Amino acid sequence: MKFTSRQPEPASMQLAPMIDIVFLLLIFFIV
Repeated sequence: MKFTSRQPEPASMQLAPMIDIVFLLLIFFIV
């Protein structure tokens, strides 16, 4: 989460939630 504080770019901001959703989906599928 240091990237956001270093350079608040729209791409990185949109990538953060995407990665979070993917992680949650992966955990859901595994469980």
